[in-house]
Amino acid sequence: MDIYGIALLPMVELLREAEPDLLQPWYADDGSGYGKLVRQRNVYKRLEQIGPDFGYFPAGAKCWLTVPKRMEEEVKQYLADNGLPWQVTQGKRYVGGFIGSEDALSEWIEPKVEDWTFAIERLANAAVRYPQTAYTGLTRSLQCEWQYICRVVEGAERYLEPLEKAIREEFLPALLGVDKAEIDDDLRNLIAHSVKNGGLAIPNPVEAAPLLYKSSVEASSVLVEALRSGGSLNQKAHRECVRQASKSAKTARLATEKASLEEMKGRASRRDKKRLERIQETGAFLTVRPSRRDGTELERDEFRDAVLLRMGLVPKNLPKTCDGCGATFTVEHALTCKTGGLVVMRHDDCRDEFGDIASKATTPSRVTTEPLIHYGGNEPVTRQANGASNTSNNNNSSTRGGEERGDLAIHGFVQRSKTAILDFVITDTDAPSYGHQPSKKVLEKAAKRKKDKYLEACRERRRDFIPMAYSVDGLAGKEARAAEKRLTSLLASKCDRPYSEMTCFVKTRMSLSIMRSISMLLRGSWSSAWKRRAPDDGVAALASVTSQRW
Repeated sequence: MDIYGIALLPMVELLREAEPDLLQPWYADDGSGYGKLVRQRNVYKRLEQIGPDFGYFPAGAKCWLTVPKRMEEEVKQYLADNGLPWQVTQGKRYVGGFIGSEDALSEWIEPKVEDWTFAIERLANAAVRYPQTAYTGLTRSLQCEWQYICRVVEGAERYLEPLEKAIREEFLPALLGVDKAEIDDDLRNLIAHSVKNGGLAIPNPVEAAPLLYKSSVEASSVLVEALRSGGSLNQKAHRECVRQASKSAKTARLATEKASLEEMKGRASRRDKKRLERIQETGAFLTVRPSRRDGTELERDEFRDAVLLRMGLVPKNLPKTCDGCGATFTVEHALTCKTGGLVVMRHDDCRDEFGDIASKATTPSRVTTEPLIHYGGNEPVTRQANGASNTSNNNNSSTRGGEERGDLAIHGFVQRSKTAILDFVITDTDAPSYGHQPSKKVLEKAAKRKKDKYLEACRERRRDFIPMAYSVDGLAGKEARAAEKRLTSLLASKCDRPYSEMTCFVKTRMSLSIMRSISMLLRGSWSSAWKRRAPDDGVAALASVTSQRW
């Protein structure tokens, strides 16, 4: 089609020379004209003469003439007198948009809104069992359809009220697993924000339509001027215009969202304010397409629990008491209860995820788990077969020293010839013991405690030490962010991929690991499922020996 459109350019130039005052946009082999009816007739007659020479045969029955209702009968008579088989209408779709009267626009756009509303209802049914897939289908596909219409049709927001109602009352309750009454105006406004500003990137179509149309007009200004003047299009200027318009629209949208978020913080409690500050950096799991092959798929409760906590809501169907320690079950208790080892599993999952990525960025032989960290003393500590430590016969504790274990050792991570020891800590930044301290300050103190414990011992053995502090909802501390950036750099260099792409990959993998652990802590069992049988008379302990013949 592209080659055919280029081959028709000489024909288009001849048509423009025949009627230079008629605006004649062409899209590949589809032509159009804007101007007086007499001039359009002349161009069509000329096209019938020269078109076959270029392999172009105009079909008059497929031509539509858009005119006001008051002129419709007069125009039909004119077409009949001049032998033009054109069809007359008050409005017609054109290049994805629409040209015509308000009544014709209503007849054209209302069926589309009905189709979109029906699709939202079907998607809501799917969201009950597959919320992550339904969310991805809406944000990456379905809502792009009406956003395009909003860009090319002025005033489209007048017809989108049923669509917003379906999103708010059907889709969002099914996605979050809550009653529609729980989705108030503040929550809907937060959901409309981009992921970067704490939302779910599901904007209100009624509110977004005017901004989309405005940015589209600004982006196409160079193209429109070229069409009006009939001159050639300066493609460099057009691309720059599109870039600047997109940039300014994005900047304005983010500024509006940030102002809205700050307004919410001003009215929120101290705990909710800290949550609103964190969610701006903990939404990487929402930006990935679910894939079982890539390991980015979240189970229903895993996705829903993470989103509910992000939005400040309490997950549903939680137990009343902790089956591990017997305390009253709350979200805060579940994320920190040390009975049963679930917090250890969360810690190990986070460590293993980072180690798996590191093995891909370097080599598997460079990454080891639970490395020894020797501290104090002058004599090395050797390991025996039973795991006990052994030193010389000198019993002076000042020379014997001791040992601890880190979480990961990556050779050549920071410097080529040095090994970096990484130790992970995941803490609840909203715990009452931290009071009103900002979340990042809490992570900074957690990292400092790790440094005080291990840094000097690692330096004595010429090793780097990196404390990897995370909040329970995925906020990374300063050193952890730096380690992720370093890992991204190694991965981008080895795979020869863009740094930005690898940044998204690393952040998403770490975010998914922590989000999965949230559901495990909320819905997993703290008590051991293994129950040993009480001793009996000893009969069961007798060994049964059977003979076999060869």
